[in-house]
Amino acid sequence: MHEAPIIGDTLALDLANTHFAVRGKPVEGLPNKEALERWLMSMDASQDLPPVSVVDSACLASFIELRDAIRMVARALIVGGGEIGDAVDRINDFARANHMNPRLVMEHTGLVSRFESDAVGVRQLLAEFAWDAIDLFGTERKKLLRSCPAPDCPLFFTKDHSRRKWCQPSCANRVRAARAYRKHRRTAVPEAH
Repeated sequence: MHEAPIIGDTLALDLANTHFAVRGKPVEGLPNKEALERWLMSMDASQDLPPVSVVDSACLASFIELRDAIRMVARALIVGGGEIGDAVDRINDFARANHMNPRLVMEHTGLVSRFESDAVGVRQLLAEFAWDAIDLFGTERKKLLRSCPAPDCPLFFTKDHSRRKWCQPSCANRVRAARAYRKHRRTAVPEAH
């Protein structure tokens, strides 16, 4: 079983990339609720996500629905065209669940203002991913959005450095190895019999 890659560019793209490929064949990185739990634990290690106590089949379906909407919008932004109105509505619906309210909080340094969410659990977590998608797709950051050019790689990433071309080093390595192999095959001289 292959685990979905975590590139670490944005929450939204890491969710989008749970649909990936292995040896050119599409792989569903969230085939069941146990896979979603493992993926969320891996994500939480680097992102400090809101806790979720129960991951059930409805939670899995919601994550896949949000993922598919994010992938649809990302693909449309990269290649242009495509009807994305329903996908945008779905992202907005998930984001709307996380009502942020200002609150005064007493800390050891005195009163400070904080924005806190009324949403809890899965709703809050899905909203975090949706808010990240809105921040990516609705700001200048969308100009950094790329699709990996490696053959058969369906992953998205943000080109956050002028020299970055691939989603992950493994894609760059595969392309370089294939190029070297083709070059070696062209220059190899067949033995005379």
